[in-house]
Formats: sequence, C-alpha cells, structure tokens
Amino acid sequence: MKILKRSLLIALLLIGIAGAYLMGWMRSHTTISAPPATWSENDDIAKAWHELSVSMEAAGAELMATARDEHDKKEGFQALSSLLSASLEMKLTNGDPLRPAFSDWMSAHRKFLGDSPDAVYLTAEISGDHDYEIIGNKADVHYLGIMLYGRLPNGWNRPAGNISSHDISFDEQGNFRLILSRNKPSDSEVNWLKLSRDVHMVMVRQYFHDRPNSQEASFQIRNLNALDARGDSFLKTADGLRAATKFFNEAFRGTLALDRMQSKTLNSIDLPDSVDPDFVGIFYPTDDNAYFGTNFLIQEDEALVLEGVAPNVEYWSVALMNRWMRTFDYETYQVDLNNSRIKVDDGRFKIIVAHQKPSAEIRNETGVENWLETGGLKHGLVTFRYQLYEGDEIPTARLVKLKDL
Repeated sequence: MKILKRSLLIALLLIGIAGAYLMGWMRSHTTISAPPATWSENDDIAKAWHELSVSMEAAGAELMATARDEHDKKEGFQALSSLLSASLEMKLTNGDPLRPAFSDWMSAHRKFLGDSPDAVYLTAEISGDHDYEIIGNKADVHYLGIMLYGRLPNGWNRPAGNISSHDISFDEQGNFRLILSRNKPSDSEVNWLKLSRDVHMVMVRQYFHDRPNSQEASFQIRNLNALDARGDSFLKTADGLRAATKFFNEAFRGTLALDRMQSKTLNSIDLPDSVDPDFVGIFYPTDDNAYFGTNFLIQEDEALVLEGVAPNVEYWSVALMNRWMRTFDYETYQVDLNNSRIKVDDGRFKIIVAHQKPSAEIRNETGVENWLETGGLKHGLVTFRYQLYEGDEIPTARLVKLKDL
C-alpha cells in the first residue's frame, strides 16, 4: 500500500511538472515582444503590414488619451476592431476592381461611421477604366439606392452618380440589371450609371421599415471587360494593405473630427461654426438623404426633447449612437425609431431621449409616446435621416428636467 501511495504521489508530481512546463511553453510562444524596427525594411508587403500596425497603435493611443470612462474606452476599441475588420475585407480580400465583390459593412456587432438598424450597406471596389454589371432582386427592400464615389484632387471622396428604386426599372419579380460604364449602353432601356475615371467605389443601400421581418435584396457584380475571372487576384497584397490602412485612418480621423465639431453645439441641432478638415471626405453620404444631429449629455434626471415638423417623405428615422458613431445596442434597448413607428400629432413629432421611460402620468399629460433609451449612457449622438427630402424644416433639440416635461 505504501508503494502504491508513493507511486501515485510521484505520478501526480510528474503530471504537475509537465503541466507547468507546458503552460510556460505556451506563454513564451503567445506573449509577443515588439521586434526590431528593421524587420520590414526589405520587403514591400512587410512594409505595408508595418504601416497598418503603426496606424493601429496610433489609433489606440489616441483613443486612450480621449476616452471618457471605461464604457467609452470599451466601445472605442470595439469601433476600431470593427473598422479594421471592414477595412481588410473591403480593400484587401475584396479589393480587386478587376474582380469586384460586395462587402457587407455592418451587422449588429460590426458597426462604424454611423450605421442604421434599418439599413444594409454593401460596397465594391471598382475602377473608372472598366465597365460593370450589377444584377439583383429587390425582395422586400423599401428603398434601394446605388451610389458611385470618386475622388477629388486632394483625395477626399465625392458623390459621382446615384440611382434609386424610384428610377430603377424592375421586372414583375423585382429583378433588375444595372450597367456602370463610361459610355451609354446601346440598349436605351437598360438601367445605367455613368462612370468617370476617378470612381473607385459603388455602394448599395437598402432601407427597411421592418428590417427583422423583411427579406434583404440580393446582388451580384461582375467586370464586363475581364476575360478570365478565375485565378488569383490581380490586386497586389501591399497595395491592398495600404488601401485598408488609408480607409482605417480616414474613418477614425473623421469620427474624432465629428465628435469635436458636434461637442461645440451640445444638446442642440445648430450647425457648428466651422468644419474640421479631418471631417471632410470619409463619410459616404447619399444624395437621397438629409442628415441632422447633435451630441448629447443627459443626466439621470434630464431628458432631451426632439421636436419638429414630420417630413413628408416615405422614410425618415432617428437613432442614438455613441461618440464612435456606433448605434447603441438595438438588440437590447429601444434606440431607434422610423416613421412607421413614430406617433405624429397634427403633422408634428415629439421624441424623448431619456435614461428611463417617462411615467404614464407624464405621457398622458404631454401626449408623448415616442421614447429613445440611452442604455444608461450619459454621452451620445442623435442622428436624423430624412430620405428624398425637399423641405427646409429641421428638427430641434432642448434639454429639460424630467419633472418639467
């Protein structure tokens, strides 16, 4: 019995030693130290990777310097992670304009640059030197918009063409075909967008009044000039990495610039006195949307009252985001409303943004039924979208005490 106990103790000791050795080995191989700066000097792909990693480091450092609290810091790094993921998919994985493919920008978790719970955003990298065909089916989409983006001489984006479901010809099943080309097709009946040489991206927007219960549209894009669409990408890896780095940097700089600008008009939809140059060029607006918004700061006993004339359009909405331009958790909280759910009285709307739903007594006295929930966050961004809007009325915002509603 003593020999058995001794053998068991020795076995347990050996197992412990082996386990400790294995954990130490794993730690030594998963803990990374910064290599000498010279590792990437003699290879272009390595240089491009190094440039991306430096941009990530710089963004992280600036985020840490500006984060307001733990939640803001966490959301900031979530935003950077989303942005990095989308940048690599768009510009490297799907970045070859000779063999374009659509990238789905957003999800409930990958969010940046002002997502919308009602919208789907698809982009493909293209070139003004080629002709393309997009075929698809609109399914249950309320609004379908296809937008081209070119570049100004300073590198900033410019709207370069747009067509929406109001102008696209569909067959009885909702199918459509769209040509993107420099020259007008011989078939005068086909849907067409003219390409200019500086065009680098096509974006497809889908908007829904009830997205969870709607079927998304389907799309395919192909290069009409490509002789062989098989084989490896013609895009150089280094070029794709640098394009991803550029998009990552521009989007992050633009997000910070918008926060700086709108912080000057806190709790007000007044336009800032000046436009931060970092803000221009990275946001991909559509000609079909009018945008309004403000940064807000709301205490526990306060509410932000949003009011205005309800626009006479088929779709308009309001959504809450954090300062990193990511919508609040719309799977958990009521953080967005569109005109299918916004109660309007005598052509006007009133929306309350507050940490808690106003009491039934307050709602009965004020007639307010529209409420957006902050999820406990004091800081944030409120954004209006008016689609195909031709009016000049803009919403207003005012901060009040809950007791004064």
